[in-house]
Amino acid sequence: MTLFLKKGFLIIFIFLLSNITIAQNKGIDSLKNELSIAVQDTIKYKLLGNISLKLSSINQNEAKKYASEALIISKKIDDKLIIATSYNRLGVIENALGNYDEAYLNYDNAIKILESEKSQPFYVLYVETILNKGIVYLNQGEHEKSLSILFKSLKGAENINDKIVAEEKMAAAYTNIANVFFHQQKLDEALKYFLKSLELSKKNNNQSAVATTLGGIGIVYGSKNELDKAAEYFIEQSEINEVIGNKQGAATAIGNLGIVYTYQGKLEKALECQLKSLEYGKELDDKRLIAYGYNNIGQAHFALANRDKAIDYMNKSLELAIEMKLRSLISDNYKGMADIYKNAGQYDLALEYLTQYIAIKDTLFNEKSNKQITEMQTKYETEKKETENKLLTKDNALKDAQLNRQQLITFGVGIVLVLALGLTVLIFISYKRKKKNNLLLERKNIAIENQKNEIENKNRLITDSIDYAKDIQDAIMPLISNIKKVFADAFIFYQPKDVVSGDFYWFYESKNHVYLSAIDCTGHGVPGAFMSLMGYNLIEKIVKQQKITQPSKILDVLNVAVLKTLKQENDENSAKYGMDMSLVKIEKETKKLEYAGAHNSLFIVRDNNLSVIKADKVAIGTKRQMESNFTNHQFQLKNDDVIYLYSDGYADQLGGPKRKRYYSSKLMSLLTDISKSSMEMQQETLQQTFNDWKGNIEQLDDLLIIGAKI
Repeated sequence: MTLFLKKGFLIIFIFLLSNITIAQNKGIDSLKNELSIAVQDTIKYKLLGNISLKLSSINQNEAKKYASEALIISKKIDDKLIIATSYNRLGVIENALGNYDEAYLNYDNAIKILESEKSQPFYVLYVETILNKGIVYLNQGEHEKSLSILFKSLKGAENINDKIVAEEKMAAAYTNIANVFFHQQKLDEALKYFLKSLELSKKNNNQSAVATTLGGIGIVYGSKNELDKAAEYFIEQSEINEVIGNKQGAATAIGNLGIVYTYQGKLEKALECQLKSLEYGKELDDKRLIAYGYNNIGQAHFALANRDKAIDYMNKSLELAIEMKLRSLISDNYKGMADIYKNAGQYDLALEYLTQYIAIKDTLFNEKSNKQITEMQTKYETEKKETENKLLTKDNALKDAQLNRQQLITFGVGIVLVLALGLTVLIFISYKRKKKNNLLLERKNIAIENQKNEIENKNRLITDSIDYAKDIQDAIMPLISNIKKVFADAFIFYQPKDVVSGDFYWFYESKNHVYLSAIDCTGHGVPGAFMSLMGYNLIEKIVKQQKITQPSKILDVLNVAVLKTLKQENDENSAKYGMDMSLVKIEKETKKLEYAGAHNSLFIVRDNNLSVIKADKVAIGTKRQMESNFTNHQFQLKNDDVIYLYSDGYADQLGGPKRKRYYSSKLMSLLTDISKSSMEMQQETLQQTFNDWKGNIEQLDDLLIIGAKI
């Protein structure tokens, strides 16, 4: 039996996130409550950032949701530093989730902004961001690229004016440089940089960084087979992380402690630790922790002679490692599988896995790579010494120059006195001329300032009015919690293009029936919002007061009401302002569905097959056969069917490599693919797919997709 301790440890990296300035001492629920009533974008942004930061050590996917919202708000605020900060934070979360391409994209977006400015806050964030980008390369086994960027961030950190901030960034750089050397099995170099980081982190009482660095030192001692020392550091790391509530750090420490127990022969304790670490990883939805957790559990089962379980967990780890391009972990799994099959006497399989292990190991530890890394370290140390020597030489040169300067001063004073007399006369003449010009300029400035104040006051009134309109619109929208009480599960993907929306959704539950509708009004922003409020009130009146219950009849009556309300009863104005919509009515006991639609069809997915109930190609607000424009469709639903109602914003969005529309056919395919997932996951997939498709293109319309499981 072979244990592969030196490659079994999981290192957790120090990512840097810009400081958030409010509410650090408050709980997540308290921050969410504040967010729900916040009006100003700057306050919303800070609250979203705080929530995301707190969630980043608890639930990465939820943290990503709030970080994405913060990015959207930051663009509305239109402050370059805030936008770059949002990109950096989102990059950290994508990195932790193993979404490396998305992490690179966010970091590069931040760097592009930060390189355009020279002020200190921009420079500090630039140092943070390039360090975080270096960690992505390290995650993927790109050691030369990683080390090059990490040394660049270290050098940058040394030039930060604020000493405490500089030392925080330097400590993070030292830790991650140490990680590279550990992966290259240069253990003494790794230990040297870990100790440098620990000294700075303790000095500044940064407990999170202290815990991470303790874990790094424990890993080095474990790889040196000094197991008792390694265990001490992992236990201390775990205790600190438990105190500060860092579940990700605690999972790492417990997993590494389990590896030590495995090597010490304390196999039951080892397995217990690994299972607890994996539990944390799954709770955090951290794919990287899960991947390493599976590998470590596989090792523990191998040591316990549970061959089938060892193979099962190794395969799970290998699958995730390949998905996330974690080359070091891929290598670990190949070596582990080779050892397992060798131990079982299945030498053909052992040779197959050993060949793959050697192939990937060669790419990680080749001579050229080691040479380049050594050159980078030497270059950094040399440049540092050269800088110190230049400062010393400059100091001596200043002393010589000071002596020469004294001799010149005496001569220079005489010349200056003569010139001063002449200049005095010129200055007096110039002063009189400038005084007259300044008086005229001051009058113009006063007029401009008055105009500026007037414009700002008007803008503030407009903004306040729009925000108030949004509060009203939010208040009338049905609660998703009420919808979930009726259906097995449900989601609402709702994303206005502007502050207020022309899309809205409507829900009503009577004694025997449930009504659900997605409505897309003409326009978006303020005009669309006015239409949505009018439409909501008309539907409420038709169903609840007039007691009209058949979907097609509801749309017929709504059509007439819109025509009359907006005075569109003549042909010229017909459908100038209107609505597209889908409306379903479901009988609770029999699950019989009735549907009517204006342009927007209904999608029903059953057993991964999507059916389309087509809408009438008539908009609400159209003067045709005024009494019966719309068709009433019927469909018998079954348990686990999923229905989807939508507006056209998603399908009409431009994006992709050719900047084309997404199209309804692609949306139908996506909904079919995700229909078996949880509703929460479906909503997240729709959001991510939309963001990826849109890229840097502006959102063109309001978005609304409703999914409900029967």
